[in-house]
Amino acid sequence: MSDRPSKSAGAGRPGLLPAALILAAAAVAALGFAAGAARRADRAAILDDVDAAPLAARQRDRLQTWTARQNDPLQARLELARFLVNETLSPDVAGEDSNDPEPLALAHRLAAEAYGRRPAAWRAPALMGAALYLQRSLAADRRLITEGSAWEQPLLEARRLTPVGPEPARFLAIAYLELWSTLPEEKRQEARELLRLAFEDTRTFDRLIGPWMTIAEEEGESLDEALAIVPDDPTAWRYLQRTFAQSGDWPSFFAARSSWRRALAVSLDRRLAEAAALRQGGDPYGSRLAYLRVIADAPTETAFAPLVERALQEAPAGPSLPSMAVPLGRWLDWALALDLVGADPLSADALDRLAGMVDGLPAPAAAHAAVAAGRLADAERLARRSLDPAADGDWGGYLVSRARELAARRQGREALVSLDRLPASWQGRPSALDARLDAARAAGDTALAVETEERLAALAAARAGGIEVAGRAGRGALVELRFDGRVVHGAPARGRPLVASEVPIAPGLHLVEAVPVAGTFSPSAVRLLPPG
Repeated sequence: MSDRPSKSAGAGRPGLLPAALILAAAAVAALGFAAGAARRADRAAILDDVDAAPLAARQRDRLQTWTARQNDPLQARLELARFLVNETLSPDVAGEDSNDPEPLALAHRLAAEAYGRRPAAWRAPALMGAALYLQRSLAADRRLITEGSAWEQPLLEARRLTPVGPEPARFLAIAYLELWSTLPEEKRQEARELLRLAFEDTRTFDRLIGPWMTIAEEEGESLDEALAIVPDDPTAWRYLQRTFAQSGDWPSFFAARSSWRRALAVSLDRRLAEAAALRQGGDPYGSRLAYLRVIADAPTETAFAPLVERALQEAPAGPSLPSMAVPLGRWLDWALALDLVGADPLSADALDRLAGMVDGLPAPAAAHAAVAAGRLADAERLARRSLDPAADGDWGGYLVSRARELAARRQGREALVSLDRLPASWQGRPSALDARLDAARAAGDTALAVETEERLAALAAARAGGIEVAGRAGRGALVELRFDGRVVHGAPARGRPLVASEVPIAPGLHLVEAVPVAGTFSPSAVRLLPPG
């Protein structure tokens, strides 16, 4: 008997392992080839569907190109179905077979096939329900109502699978709005909540707000009730302002404008927090730009001054930006106008920072801002660089503010000299007379003080109960009256004075603004109304 190991028991065994690996690799390759062939066949079937569908040439070309690039046929089905549904909903394709129900039948079948393969994906039932609803709606098919569960249940299932997803809510909202008259009260309440969610999408809001307002009016709802579901978004309220202005519904326009202000304040406050996060995260440039954009988007009103104050105090230091010169200059001009009547919407430090941020700020405004910020010596240096400040009316604000500051420092005679340099157009203004009264008192000039006080008294009553502003209005002009930066009235300008009654006015100087929010308006005269 031989002691050599058997060939079959020893020498042959090591060769079996590589052979097994080769066989396994071949099997995997075969499976991969088969899977790839199945995907290609699946994709070819979808391309055949697209080719056979009654689509516009532009649509067919886009879909065939897109589908040929997809590796996942299931995802391709969903995206194609979504495309077909959105094309039907899009106002951009009106008149291009957008009312043909056949592409929607294809969308429904593609979504149903995807749903059968992946029932946990919410998009498939959402598209199934939306496609079937639109198909029957366009065809005026009675089954839209008699067999409503056929399209409603898939959409409700999609909502169950994705409670926060906007698309199922959007499709349901579209359907419920069209069928509103057939809905029971319980379903209407549910529809309101869906609309509230759907309106958070800007395009959906633009599409559905008109039909919703029509339904609310037909149902006898008040404006407040109808607008209760509008999101707290400045963009939505700005859209409503345009809508109401186009229809000439002025009370609704100004109601929407009031809500826009409230929503804008919330939005700006949130953006301040985002700017602060950028600053804390080590992005000074991005943070500074975010802060400046808050100032640029804030209306020049007293209610928004605290937000602007925060932005000015928190913004990182940096160079002025030419692109921000106009909006920042608007806020500076408004703050300086209030300074002339003794009001301070911004702190001295914030005003100083604001002036430093305005690119290319003219010397008169820079000098006036320096006085208002408590830097009189710097303001005087700026003024001395001008050959003749009094020859330019733009220096009037600086000279009045300087005189008031000098009077406060008991330098009455120098304050009077400053006022004597005022251009003729400034001499009789209430702000100049008020500064002259302070200067005369500081200088001990009793006769001048009495004379100036009499002139001021002739311009204003001891008390007033409102204001009336006359002016020239362009066609379709809408005007807001603001008193010391606070909105007190809004109305269309129709060739007669604008009246803001019930505005208690204390003795002293005040800033009255007539701001056109639509069209043009040039104020020509302001009259105080007696109390009551």
